[in-house]
Amino acid sequence: ITIETNKTFYVDFVRWENVTPPPQTAILENRGILDSAWSQHLYVVMGFWVDRSADLSKNWVRENLKSAFMQLVSKWKDHPAVLMWAFGNEVDVYAGRKENWFSLVQEAALAAKQTDNSHPVMTVNQDITRIGNENIGSHDDNLENLDIWGANVYYGSSFGTLFDNYKNKSTKPLFLTEWGCDALDARDNTENENMQAEYLDNLWTEISENLSAENENRVCIGGTVFEWSDEWWKAGNYETHDNLATWSSSYYYDYQAGANNMNEEWWGIMKFTSLENPVKTPRQAYYTLKNRWTQ
Repeated sequence: ITIETNKTFYVDFVRWENVTPPPQTAILENRGILDSAWSQHLYVVMGFWVDRSADLSKNWVRENLKSAFMQLVSKWKDHPAVLMWAFGNEVDVYAGRKENWFSLVQEAALAAKQTDNSHPVMTVNQDITRIGNENIGSHDDNLENLDIWGANVYYGSSFGTLFDNYKNKSTKPLFLTEWGCDALDARDNTENENMQAEYLDNLWTEISENLSAENENRVCIGGTVFEWSDEWWKAGNYETHDNLATWSSSYYYDYQAGANNMNEEWWGIMKFTSLENPVKTPRQAYYTLKNRWTQ
């Protein structure tokens, strides 16, 4: 297993969203991805997948999840490529009783720290809506073991008031785990690399203006663009690159009332034309970000 990167792209880390999909088996035994990352001077955000349909009110479910998470932490805590642990992805949206989810986050973060106190623990939310709510256990006081809030944010070409709003919700660092724009114009199903690049350029400008590394009063510690490569499996036929928008967002330029415009198979800054020979080629957004990250 290898991570394909261009050594002149100047990225510091990548996010591995789903290190251990249930069952937690073979991938745990394969260090190839981490070794490949480290050989290219990349750190890895280690994502632990939590089944969004799991009944988190059941103690045995919670214990099994924590046990599997601890297996991941114990296995890889000493690998030099590990940057942090990310427990769950957008479970806050799907969990029946939100307090069950956030209390599990607290317990999992504590368990991780008891084994590995060298790497921070993060959980990834859909947006920041459910952060800082005492009623569901997502206030900082409820989550003393959680180090970082991650957020997948799709606001179009601007984050708007996101960073100011976040300051009123938490004092923990904010990591933007997903942000971006797909490369397909849903109005006529044509590829629009220029618009994707423009959106990503604008978004990175706003991230860079809110980095705590530049000013300790700022809240953001960085972000991972969504995403490196197109995912052909997400809509329609697994073997074809489908033009099939599956959800709608008015934040994006190709929005039309009553029609879907978000194409899950077209978010990559890299693309390929064949599964038989999946050699990736850069889109304009790749070069745009490369230029920004080498400044």
